[in-house]
Amino acid sequence: MDDQHHRGFDPVPAQAEDIFGQGESASAPSIQFKFEDLVSPDTHLVKKVREFVQSLFAERATPPTYNHSERVFYLGQAIARNHFPGHSLDLEAYYLSALFHDIGCSEKNLRATKMSFEFYGGIIARDWLLRNGADQDLADSVAETIFRHTDFVTGSLTLHGQIIQLATILDNLGQHQRLIHDETYASIVSHFHREGWSQCFADTMQMELDLKPWSHTTALLKDDFVNAARQNPYGKKFEKE
Repeated sequence: MDDQHHRGFDPVPAQAEDIFGQGESASAPSIQFKFEDLVSPDTHLVKKVREFVQSLFAERATPPTYNHSERVFYLGQAIARNHFPGHSLDLEAYYLSALFHDIGCSEKNLRATKMSFEFYGGIIARDWLLRNGADQDLADSVAETIFRHTDFVTGSLTLHGQIIQLATILDNLGQHQRLIHDETYASIVSHFHREGWSQCFADTMQMELDLKPWSHTTALLKDDFVNAARQNPYGKKFEKE
């Protein structure tokens, strides 16, 4: 590939502390965005993916996952505009990554494979995109982002991989609150409600652990992340139980 920045292939540090400093003390104050200030691509491919993902997550126990995926796109965009001024998201590639990123977490897909949900989800997304006319760089970018969206390691990630990590951790655990204005989060949630997401996410991750005690999700147990997700006081402020 001639341009490493194309489709979000822009290397950034993998650990947030290396970008923002310890405790995020070095991050600038977050500008407030209204939902209407944020944009989404409306390509033919995006429309097809929305329809596909919505139909999958309409099944029992996972409907809130679709709204989470939308929130991750808008949260990531706001974080990027606030705190990554020297970088530019490829909005189509990042949106598709956000829509697909938990595709491996539908109950059907959790039970369909012994693979960790991130890897199976990335494979599903890449194959689907290539079958539906996406170019290889786009399909590879989406798959790479999905594969590594729970890969909290040293080294580097793509820009999209880092942004999706920050957005998912914020939405799932309530961490990195400084990276987004509360009113921005509230505006996004008003369009894509949480609908008990804290409980849904924690239950889904527990199912992954029960079905696959070898899965990549086990790497997160040291932080008691399932219980932290279930509690998530920041997210629950915006839930309508």
